[in-house]
Amino acid sequence: MQVKTSTVYRNGRWEVTICTRGGNRSWSGVAKLFSAARCDQLFVLVADGRRWFIPSGDVAGRTKVALGGPKYDEFEVEAGRALISNDVH
Repeated sequence: MQVKTSTVYRNGRWEVTICTRGGNRSWSGVAKLFSAARCDQLFVLVADGRRWFIPSGDVAGRTKVALGGPKYDEFEVEAGRALISNDVH
């Protein structure tokens, strides 16, 4: 499972970066694109507490996805606590 968070809300959608850039080691400048071959599910938590649990084969993007619209609505699960305390949108 790959777990991602986002606080970026633009044009009525949550923008979530799903590729990996860097980490604990020096970054080589090459992003590791999202691949269904490397994990079974994508779990996303956004700033207002909304959450999605998406099977990897249903993820259309390789670098980012936009959540909060109809495309991934069937994978949204019950919202949890907000990541930040103020109103985010």
